[in-house]
Amino acid sequence: MKFQLIKVSFFCILLSFFTSCVSKYKVIEPSKLNYLSQKEMEDVSFEYKYHGLEKQYAKKAQKKGISLATVKISNNSDRDLQFGKDLKVTYSNGKEVYLLESSEIYSEMKQKGAKQLLWLLLSPVNLYTSNGQSTTTIPIGIAAGAGLTTSGILTTSSANKRFKNQLMELDLSGVTIKKGETKYGMIGMYSDTPESLDIKID
Repeated sequence: MKFQLIKVSFFCILLSFFTSCVSKYKVIEPSKLNYLSQKEMEDVSFEYKYHGLEKQYAKKAQKKGISLATVKISNNSDRDLQFGKDLKVTYSNGKEVYLLESSEIYSEMKQKGAKQLLWLLLSPVNLYTSNGQSTTTIPIGIAAGAGLTTSGILTTSSANKRFKNQLMELDLSGVTIKKGETKYGMIGMYSDTPESLDIKID
């Protein structure tokens, strides 16, 4: 009975541990965000909000020293402006921010599907039931390990796809913001802690 209890406890511990090793990606809607920081520069409004990532994406960002921010840029000037050429993101001290390419952000922060194979470690776990005369062994680990591995890989793949699609959709590199137009984007930079941002016009 004690040995059985240990095995069940081990199963529960592994289940809790591996469940924390995968997370979904919550797609944001830039137009519905409450931007807390706003800067004005020569009839150009620059608003931004650092992206609150969940679980594994947050851990990846912290590990890689990457900060992501959603931005809103309104061009109220009398000319079209190209992001990265006419418009450049800077820190509050005026130093230009080195913005990461979307593909680089994705490569650094995507979840690894191979980790889900660790679920197979549950395979040896068995559940024993007894009616007093005989003991029945139920190999719950095999079914659980295979099922959770498949589920984990599918969840990871789906989350990464959402993350990648959003990065591409909100990529401002080389985008022209026409006069009177507002554009939303997502930018990433190497920064251990979110810093105050600004924008300058060349």
